[in-house]
Amino acid sequence: MAEEAKAAKRQQQSGNPAATSPIAAVNTAASQPAYRVPAGTVVEVLLSRSLSSRTAGTGEEWPGKLAKDLKTADGHVVMPAGSEVVGRIVLASDGSGLRRKHELGLRLYRMRKSDKDPWVDVLSRTSIQEGSANAPVVPQAQHLLTFQL
Repeated sequence: MAEEAKAAKRQQQSGNPAATSPIAAVNTAASQPAYRVPAGTVVEVLLSRSLSSRTAGTGEEWPGKLAKDLKTADGHVVMPAGSEVVGRIVLASDGSGLRRKHELGLRLYRMRKSDKDPWVDVLSRTSIQEGSANAPVVPQAQHLLTFQL
């Protein structure tokens, strides 16, 4: 990791504009090189099970599958469609208390090509699913969620 930081600093000093843009690193396996996916890349995920703002708890994990290939800026497929993903609920409001509306805040944090591959840590921006005071948020299995890395 220290080597990557030094290389990035050298690229920044050389005036390479690609080095100054924020990126997310994805290492697909210990024996393979790390690939970089530009920050802001949109990731579409199919939810594998239903969630509900009435019963979900903050910190609870949820499973899904990539709906489309995850690619680097130059088109290299890092994770193909169908890869496993795991997300976490980072906000769960059941419409009571101060928030007064149903909400689910979801974030991606791991993915892998198959159960034979190691998990890769990722960090996405939080996707907020909103309901109203009387209507819970209930994304069903196979619901398409969109995240930004």
